[in-house]
Amino acid sequence: MTANPHRGEVEIELDGKRFVMRPTFQAIAEIEQQTGTGLIALLHRMTDGGLRVSDLAVIVAAGLRAAGEPASRDKVGSLLLQDGLEKTLAPASQFLMNAVTGGKAEATAKNAGGNDAGGDAESAGNAEAAETR
Repeated sequence: MTANPHRGEVEIELDGKRFVMRPTFQAIAEIEQQTGTGLIALLHRMTDGGLRVSDLAVIVAAGLRAAGEPASRDKVGSLLLQDGLEKTLAPASQFLMNAVTGGKAEATAKNAGGNDAGGDAESAGNAEAAETR
């Protein structure tokens, strides 16, 4: 199966095989329940080095199951350690970011780091429009 970026899917390699992780509501709810942490806080943990290996295994396993793969946290955790954690951090981080942005992480990053003032004005205009609805 090939990842569909329009659905926010991300490819990950485990044990020499390529798999797809799909960010669905069910997957994210499962991740939050099993880690006891909200999605945004998990993203922060990934960037500040505070993410636990067990959290990473939960994230990857839930994403794989959402894409139709039979994956358990323990099996995924073993594969993460076998393959090396550094190899799986980027796809897991992208998976979470896609869940936050609806798969539009690149566009969001561009707007956040953009160097034209138009992005801020557009955001403010959208916020005002939303308030009036």
